[in-house]
Amino acid sequence: MKKVQDMTPEEQQQFMAQMKKQMQAEAIMRAPLWRRVLAYWIDIVMYVAIVMIPAYGLQQTVMPGITQNYPVMIAIMAIVFGILFVGETWILKGQSIGKLALGIKIVSRTGEPIGFWRLFLREMIGRFLLLPITFIQLIVYIFTNGRFVHDLLGNSKVIRVRPSKFMLKMMQMK
Repeated sequence: MKKVQDMTPEEQQQFMAQMKKQMQAEAIMRAPLWRRVLAYWIDIVMYVAIVMIPAYGLQQTVMPGITQNYPVMIAIMAIVFGILFVGETWILKGQSIGKLALGIKIVSRTGEPIGFWRLFLREMIGRFLLLPITFIQLIVYIFTNGRFVHDLLGNSKVIRVRPSKFMLKMMQMK
């Protein structure tokens, strides 16, 4: 491929037009912030129900003292949440229930399906270590063209996808 300096003015214009089209296409594909946040909260509500209802049952019956041992309880919940976030997203090929409902998906930076270890790194760091520093996450999101810190670490991006069969059925029910 020629360097831009070595191109004729017509080739440079054509190259710039092609780059502009590619950037517009990427902007259209990028999942908007509101969809990402709403998908995250759908997942959190679902996971809290999955984790807390059995935990409450255990606390009332088998292990009544577990709620007094906060480090153990937090560790167990973090492991279960981690398994849910990574496992569900891996099984659904880059989507969680929230992402599936809102028509967004995690892919690698090149647009291919994300690998397990990149997904693991992305979800574990993004969900557990970086969530408390939301202000920093928003600054990174603004200056990196719609990517959060965990997207950068996982070399991934979140894109819009066609409406899933689930969403089409939901729209038909209205």
